[in-house]
Amino acid sequence: MSPFWQNDSIVTSLQKDFVLTSQGSVGAYIGIDICRTSDGFLELVQPGLINEILTACGLQDQSSQHNTAANMILTADLTGPPREHSLNYRSIIGMLNYLASFTRPDIAFAVHQCARFTTSPRRVHELAIWQIVWHLKATSTHDYTLKPSQFFNFGLFC
Repeated sequence: MSPFWQNDSIVTSLQKDFVLTSQGSVGAYIGIDICRTSDGFLELVQPGLINEILTACGLQDQSSQHNTAANMILTADLTGPPREHSLNYRSIIGMLNYLASFTRPDIAFAVHQCARFTTSPRRVHELAIWQIVWHLKATSTHDYTLKPSQFFNFGLFC
């Protein structure tokens, strides 16, 4: 059986000017593990990034876990206590945003709440980040599942 890309008209036209080779089926792409289920669904997970976030927050060995990523609307809290830890707030927000964008839409609202305060995060914002991370730790096996339809067939990609 020939690789999927040999049957694609766009790829065929590109082959006129470029040498293309098949890299086989997709197992991982830009840090996202891709798994095909027996019923044809695709499951996307990013366990490596979740572990990197846990490590960046120093929470990989913590046992606390939360079922929700957010439990309140964050405010600037200008008179609240300063952060207690020297974690790289902006970097963690970036990693969380990447995760929320690709495989974990369940944390998007909480991440965007925290991202509003990257210029001067306070203790309440640090705690909000930890709650998101503890939620990720509790739900690290959750995946983003894509279901094929008549308009989009995964057979080409796996």
